[in-house]
Amino acid sequence: MKGHITCDQINVVINNLNRAMMAKYKVRDQAVGSMSTTDKTLYYKYLEQENKDTEGCYFIVEDDIKLFTGMKTDKRFRQILVILRHCRRLREIRSSGIIRYVIY
Repeated sequence: MKGHITCDQINVVINNLNRAMMAKYKVRDQAVGSMSTTDKTLYYKYLEQENKDTEGCYFIVEDDIKLFTGMKTDKRFRQILVILRHCRRLREIRSSGIIRYVIY
């Protein structure tokens, strides 16, 4: 482990990432006609975030993590992301100024 990060702290971040992923794709899988206006704006924002690199991948961005979990993306969070990338549980796709996190 890096620094004084415990397994429990890593598991909390993993659970929050999973919660954000489920909430995002719950909005994405709804029919557009049955959505509220706030859900429609989120839906179209998610469509804009996709590109050819993320085709067929489930991903989230930092805004999704902040919106759906209320978790801060501070230094400790970024250290845990480095650990997850090292263990190949997470992959970053960087393009057009947005960092997309693909969870395996």
